[in-house]
Amino acid sequence: MRDSAFQARRAGLLVVDMQRFFLDPKSPAYMEAAREAFPAVRGLVRAFRQAGRPVAFAVYATARGGPMSRWWRKRCPRRSPWTRLGEGLEALPGERIFVKSGYSAFRGTACARHVAARGVSDLVVAGVMTHLCVESTVRDAFDEGLRVFVPREACAAADRRLHAAALSVMAAGFAYVRPERELRAALEAA
Repeated sequence: MRDSAFQARRAGLLVVDMQRFFLDPKSPAYMEAAREAFPAVRGLVRAFRQAGRPVAFAVYATARGGPMSRWWRKRCPRRSPWTRLGEGLEALPGERIFVKSGYSAFRGTACARHVAARGVSDLVVAGVMTHLCVESTVRDAFDEGLRVFVPREACAAADRRLHAAALSVMAAGFAYVRPERELRAALEAA
């Protein structure tokens, strides 16, 4: 039987791609759905900070000529303003920002070491896009031996069908999909 009880005292939060590239209406990759998920993400960040639990961020930056820029044909250069976190999500001292050039926050970064060094067993992953970067990060976190929790309202995709499908796929094999308020309540009670 799977143990799906969220262990708030051993939890960490990883926020994926909640950056201006997806949040700013002037960006070539703007997603209205990302703006809709933003309050839930911000609420989780606050709850984790208030509980004294680790918070980390991953942002996407296009590698020149890499597979992501070839596939999507939208550039997000590493030092551009588009890589900045959304307003109200600025990292505090001690919180890491991992820069990734692919879908998963665990590939080519020190994310796995960072999470392990903080004693995290239960990793909450929130952000965009549910079916691409969030799901890829969740799969890799699961393979790292973490129990992964995905707050459904704190994730988004431009296509709601892909969002729903990704949540179903993750719940079928490698993540516990929960309401965002349930995870926040557990943190507040811990």
